[in-house]
Amino acid sequence: MKNHLVFNLDLIPHADLFLAPQLHIGINLFNVDLAKFQLLSRVKEAYNELPEFQNGMPENQPDAPST
Repeated sequence: MKNHLVFNLDLIPHADLFLAPQLHIGINLFNVDLAKFQLLSRVKEAYNELPEFQNGMPENQPDAPST
């Protein structure tokens, strides 16, 4: 499992629906450095490629505060 992503791009398990927001909050709110967590870093990069996850980001919501 070391060389494989947690999910496959055709079918996203429920666990990934919970993991993606936790990664986002950890990185953006608590400044967690994913360099120590290679698997999570690769998973986050894979999430970033999916339009479903991009569209679900808090900053992409219609009621998101403008910065």
